[in-house]
Amino acid sequence: MKKWIYVFLLLFSINILFALTGNIDNTEDVFNKYKKVQEKHEREYPVFLQKGGMLRVGEHSFYIRTNDEWTGFSTTLAGYRFGVSEAFNIAIEGGLSPIPYVFIAAVLLHFKLYETPNKFFFLGMRIRFGYKYQDLDLTQGIWPQVVGQNYMKSKRNGLYLIGDLTAAFRFGKYRRFCLYYTIYPRVEFDFVDMDDPVYFLFSPVMAGFEVRFPKKRMRWSFAVEGGYVFPIPWDSIPAGEWINFPCLANVSFNYRFGDKFYSKENLKKFNIDLKEIDIFNRKK
Repeated sequence: MKKWIYVFLLLFSINILFALTGNIDNTEDVFNKYKKVQEKHEREYPVFLQKGGMLRVGEHSFYIRTNDEWTGFSTTLAGYRFGVSEAFNIAIEGGLSPIPYVFIAAVLLHFKLYETPNKFFFLGMRIRFGYKYQDLDLTQGIWPQVVGQNYMKSKRNGLYLIGDLTAAFRFGKYRRFCLYYTIYPRVEFDFVDMDDPVYFLFSPVMAGFEVRFPKKRMRWSFAVEGGYVFPIPWDSIPAGEWINFPCLANVSFNYRFGDKFYSKENLKKFNIDLKEIDIFNRKK
């Protein structure tokens, strides 16, 4: 009798072992199938949110970015962007500088001009049109000890127009990485200074890098860039009213949502269970 009990327990254990192994294999098959479909999706339409790409139709993005070109210190901006079409996105943003006082409100129009079939190369334009109030005096108090004599004293109250022309190169298995190069003119119109109401500046170089993460859904991206902006002609803006050194610390964090590919309804077409994939990712 004992012999048959041992045989039964042995067969039962073997059956459980095969069941567990089959379940792992099945989860791995599901995971591998999902990764292939995801790779195809991401490579066919890589979304970069600083300058190297576009939102898909109907997608949304919230972002925080910094810009050093106004004061040499980081002006922090927060914004919202919407994908109207594959070739056109629109955004609104507002910002201020912790070094008093700079306030900005703007509308941004993003255009795709050209993209290679393999999505490696992207050419686009971003038009920034906004209002800026700036009342900055860093020649008084403790500031000369921090930034030097006659660093910046500027009072401007008006509009600005900037047209960024960007060439971007996207690479990696999922097109997760992007290197880009931007040039742009910047025109400022002042409501108060009638003697010198228009400033014209130009940036011949603004280079940056952006990465998308996490690989599971690519919802976030981080970008860092640096460049240089100067007036044309060089002496058309008085010394101390523009920043005569590179902008080296511009960064942005972007969060994207509304990608229909990752919806439960769409993934059911591929017999993919995101919960199983999450479990498998943790085991990996």
